[in-house]
Amino acid sequence: MEKVRKIVSLSLEARAKAGIKVRQPLLTLRVKSGPNHESLITLIKDEVNVKEIIFDANLSEPVLLDTTITPELKKEGQARELIRTIQEMRKKLGLNPGDEVALLVETDQKGQELIETFRSDITKTATLQKIDFAKNVSGEKVSIDELSFTLKLRK
Repeated sequence: MEKVRKIVSLSLEARAKAGIKVRQPLLTLRVKSGPNHESLITLIKDEVNVKEIIFDANLSEPVLLDTTITPELKKEGQARELIRTIQEMRKKLGLNPGDEVALLVETDQKGQELIETFRSDITKTATLQKIDFAKNVSGEKVSIDELSFTLKLRK
């Protein structure tokens, strides 16, 4: 477990140096040596938010994080940021984790495409009954990269 903590710590340090938030998924983490138990590898993936861990005994450093953000990874990171925002809104409203609510969204075509791509993840993670798109929504304005949303939760 000490080895897992060290790998996670070094990987998060590399993220911080690169200026990449943990909510932004990355493709690979190369590790010089590490645990060979699948549950520990899964734990590292979750903590560092990487899709794949590659063991490479030839590394000169203990860990090497691939900081390349593909368009797909960027969209996934934007969806996670949107989910985090919705969760904050739920908290401000005093909702319990099991309380299902509807989300009303005003956004442009790109924002709508992002929500449609990740609709099931957003709905499940934020415990939403449904997501509706509308014009002139009076709610919380949110910007995520170049995307802008106006969000309102309804019981």
